[in-house]
Amino acid sequence: KARIVKVKGLLKEMKAIHKSHETTPAAPLLERASVLHNKLKTDSWRKKVREQMCKVLRDRDVEQDQKDAVDALLALDDAKGAYEHLRELLPTPKAEDVDAVRLKAIEGVGKLAQDAAIPKLITLMQKSKDIGAVKMAVLALGNYGKSKRRVLVLEEMLDTLKLLKPSRAPGKR
Repeated sequence: KARIVKVKGLLKEMKAIHKSHETTPAAPLLERASVLHNKLKTDSWRKKVREQMCKVLRDRDVEQDQKDAVDALLALDDAKGAYEHLRELLPTPKAEDVDAVRLKAIEGVGKLAQDAAIPKLITLMQKSKDIGAVKMAVLALGNYGKSKRRVLVLEEMLDTLKLLKPSRAPGKR
């Protein structure tokens, strides 16, 4: 019962900072939210906390708050739930200038190593117009060593490297 009171208070604070145009750093609140989320047993309350964290991520104009929200999602004990929110931030391959928050989201998705992210990361690696996104996608895919789909990941990475390898001039070895 006391924990639910804490959750309600935290959600109220998070809504206030979400609506606020102040530059009060959200990091301490996000850290508290991730710790409290991990202590909760009820899925509906856990979901409410994640959703408020994501509102900070999506709607705050302060880049550091957005990065802190990514870190807070990564601290959750629910990789699938965190991935559901981070995948919204993954850039499209057509994006030419991927911002730091989206690069951090790519990195975060790799840390979560959810198999559902593999196709999106492979597409970013192969087709992104932003070299930073390509680099982060490659690094993210490197976290799939324990995945059942690791062979697919490795094959796709090797195929992509073959395409990127400069050709040799005729007669040179």
